[in-house]
Amino acid sequence: MPDQPGKPDEAGRPSKAGSAAAGGFGAADEPTVFDTEPDSTGDRAIVDPVISPDYETPPTSDGRALPGEIGGYQITRILGEGGMSVVYAALQKQPRRPVALKVMKSGVEAHRAIRRFKREVEILGKLNHPCIAQVYDAGTHDDGGGERPYFVMEYVPAAKTLIEYAEQKNLNLDERLKLFVKVCAAIEHGHRAKIVHRDLKPSNILIDASGMPKVIDFGVARAMEIDTSTQTMATEAGRLVGTIQYMSPEQVNAALTDIDARSDVYSLGVLLYKLLTGRHCYNLEGMPVYAAVKVICDAGPPRPSDLRPDLAGDLETIMLKALEKDRRRRYRSAGSLGRDIVRYLARKPIHARRASVGYRARLFAQRHRALVIAVAIVFVVAAVATAVVMTMDAVRGRQFARQQTELEGELERERLARIAAEQAAPPPPPVDNRRAYVLDEHTAGIAALAFAPDGASLVSGSHDFTVMAWDLGARAARYVSDNHDAPVDMLEFSADGSRLVTASDDRSIVVLDAATGAMARRIRHNCATTRCLALSRDGASVAFGCDDLTIRIVAVDGERSIAARGTTGGFDAAAFNGDGRRLAAGSDGGVVYLFDAADGSVLRRFEDLADPIRLLRFIGEDASLLAVDERGNAAIWPLDSAEMPQRFAMCAGRVAALAIDPAGRWLGCAARREVRLRDLAGEATIDLPLDEDLFIAALAIGPEARWVAVGDTGGRIHVMPASPP
Repeated sequence: MPDQPGKPDEAGRPSKAGSAAAGGFGAADEPTVFDTEPDSTGDRAIVDPVISPDYETPPTSDGRALPGEIGGYQITRILGEGGMSVVYAALQKQPRRPVALKVMKSGVEAHRAIRRFKREVEILGKLNHPCIAQVYDAGTHDDGGGERPYFVMEYVPAAKTLIEYAEQKNLNLDERLKLFVKVCAAIEHGHRAKIVHRDLKPSNILIDASGMPKVIDFGVARAMEIDTSTQTMATEAGRLVGTIQYMSPEQVNAALTDIDARSDVYSLGVLLYKLLTGRHCYNLEGMPVYAAVKVICDAGPPRPSDLRPDLAGDLETIMLKALEKDRRRRYRSAGSLGRDIVRYLARKPIHARRASVGYRARLFAQRHRALVIAVAIVFVVAAVATAVVMTMDAVRGRQFARQQTELEGELERERLARIAAEQAAPPPPPVDNRRAYVLDEHTAGIAALAFAPDGASLVSGSHDFTVMAWDLGARAARYVSDNHDAPVDMLEFSADGSRLVTASDDRSIVVLDAATGAMARRIRHNCATTRCLALSRDGASVAFGCDDLTIRIVAVDGERSIAARGTTGGFDAAAFNGDGRRLAAGSDGGVVYLFDAADGSVLRRFEDLADPIRLLRFIGEDASLLAVDERGNAAIWPLDSAEMPQRFAMCAGRVAALAIDPAGRWLGCAARREVRLRDLAGEATIDLPLDEDLFIAALAIGPEARWVAVGDTGGRIHVMPASPP
């Protein structure tokens, strides 16, 4: 959020520009005016005058004076005001920092309005991404007229809008694309939390002083249950009010109500068009609403290359795919759009077009220009030399060629023998110098981590749609698997480490050879969302939770497939027992089911936890079943007796990630500042403080808890020793 509010209007209220800059607190209450007289960037400028010592903050519209303190936060000035709430700039005491505080107005008595306000807090609180403005706190405040809910959000100082920042910093094409990829990652994070933004525009994407994007107003439209067609589209003297320039055809079509992530993809396409060409896709200035709707639904934008020739080719293809009128032809998610831009920056084939042999060869030549030139020179020199030799002495040339062929054959046999010997040799043990280090080759956030059972390697799944296998001895990637078309957020090894299964929301499960990364099989299904993944210890069966409230069990090498169903919601965690005959599955209602893996029948239910289950594991030679919920509360049930379960709490506060080591002895829980390990056999605990405040997305524990890996939303993997040498 910028440092100062907008200028007051004639009535003494803050301007809508100030409201839009207040970190996403104004859009839910009143629309932002579409400026019919754009500034140099073509978008409405956010005006933030420096506040003088004698500046007096105007009172709220209901005549109340500015409160001195709300919930322990010192109020300094008003940032914005809507029909339902007021946003203040405030100062937090501990830690001392500026924040933005949104509080419901007095006089808003409807229980439904209060419920919507609280729901907004809950939804925004689920978003944990460095490129999304964070929610810090929430509570209620009594202003004399009854309890009023409020929440506290991150304040972005010295912020510029996306377009302003790019222009003021004079960013080149690649720099603008890299900045835009970060925005795509933030929007994809919201989509994975089932939140569609619905109001993406430059003023809702702020860039802080360090160049990091901060998406604001994320999820407010859905959280507040606003009718987008009436909230952001209206007329004022025949001109547009709202953000219709960035709305998708389905948003302006009153007959369509099933707005999904592809609508945000369209808005991102409009943003990208504006960011790279300096112009809007359509000139809607002064048009009545019905005419603007017709343009958005029927007219095609000018080709970007007509405005800027260097956009021709792959980049233009990416932009036009994001701007398709038919959403079925757009990218399925913001992550897919961002991934194609990453491919363009790396001079690799993009997914938006079919890759012909000539197209791939051209990209290869662009990536390896020096190598191609060197090979061409070598080829020409060799051809000339061969011609000279053959001209001077054809007989000697033939003899030399025979000798050369024999020598090359001998060298090739030696090379193949050496490779066979290296493959037969056991892998080198991992380096154990007991010092933490970072693996940083992914281009987007880490979504899943798993240590191999022997501890010699680590695999990671990322929002860049790839799986990387890391050699922990060399501390480098051994191979990269690119078999998914969505973020890879689930990984499982077989007990012997020979198989690796990966899952994403592209309606497929991929089975890999864990040593080489070669794909052994792709298991396709019709689930739009894969909620959990489990692989039997022998690698013969895989189970995955589906968005239709079932958990499905599939034979990896066969066609057998069954579906088991509970009665308390979808399944977010699963685990096979040792022989693969039983499957445990935990629901988002806090209930754990024990299924017969052969027919899907329910053998037993455990109902001692209340929150969604996030981790399950058979432990103690399958004598007990461990479950951990999303708040870090754990329960261990004996399976062969009627004893009461053992219960304990793993983490205090918000749980970022959970993990258990391959042997099922060490349980781990990660928060933003530390990782806590618990020995399930001896009940000892180890607390590992982190060197920085990380946005943790994944956690893995190596064999015997010697090493712990933490993946963050920036794409880095932090590997650290869990115990002294």
